[in-house]
Amino acid sequence: YPFSVRAFRSFLIALNVTEAGVPFTRKVKWSTEAAIQTVPSSWDETSATVDAGEYELADSKGKIIDGVALGDTFMIYKEDSTYSMTYVGTPFIFAFRQLSPTIGALSKNCIAEFSDEQGTKHFIFGNGDMYVNDGRQIKSILPHKMRDYVFGQLNGSEYEKSFVVADYANTEIWACYVTSASDQCDKALVYN
Repeated sequence: YPFSVRAFRSFLIALNVTEAGVPFTRKVKWSTEAAIQTVPSSWDETSATVDAGEYELADSKGKIIDGVALGDTFMIYKEDSTYSMTYVGTPFIFAFRQLSPTIGALSKNCIAEFSDEQGTKHFIFGNGDMYVNDGRQIKSILPHKMRDYVFGQLNGSEYEKSFVVADYANTEIWACYVTSASDQCDKALVYN
């Protein structure tokens, strides 16, 4: 997976980075804080004068897939696990906690934020199931037959093309995927 950069609070977060041509697929880096609509002045984690830093999510072997803010927490989704990243201030800047050692995202852009009467949550198109993450726990949402149907149809060699999109006007989330009959997304599971 190529690296991605996401905004969180007044920081930029880089996920799945490459340094000097070497991929660090489990590394998270963050910039120093930046004012609104400005570029951070530094990503140098060795400098004592800035808040930039890095951390390796080494508890599981999977690669980092994506990250999305969930309230005051930044959720990091790997292939095989999920972590929360919380601002704690100096000297550490961020604290990391493994939320799930077994649930991750299927591909990049397979997480969508939504709100219900209990608060803000993430819908996750995972590897073998679909989930809802409320920041404290991750729950499976598919009945066994629906899970077997979706993942029985999914084209395993094209899984990286899967994505989710929120249709807030209709209070729906679409989990789009490629079936074995195609090489482009041609089906969607709709969650309401």
